[in-house]
Amino acid sequence: MTSELLQVFFMLSIIRHSQADISVKSIIFALRNNLLQMKKNINRIKAVLAETGKTNVWLAEQLDVNPTTVSKWCTNTCQPDLHTLSKIAELLNVSRRELLRP
Repeated sequence: MTSELLQVFFMLSIIRHSQADISVKSIIFALRNNLLQMKKNINRIKAVLAETGKTNVWLAEQLDVNPTTVSKWCTNTCQPDLHTLSKIAELLNVSRRELLRP
């Protein structure tokens, strides 16, 4: 079971067993905020580009995509599909695993 699921189950157990006066809205907010934080840094494309001395624009040209798309990947606003992730790994001479957070 992933740590994210464990955190959700923990929060749910607090809701169910808590005697404190906690509003459901505040707990839902905390859960959503926690899940957003977990989703925040899924890939390391930006870091690997920096380590290899490459730029977003270079990667966009190599993949024939809009530089804005690469920027969104680098800021973890959205994620590349697995096929594209494989291409990125190949272009940067790293494994796909190195592009992903553990």
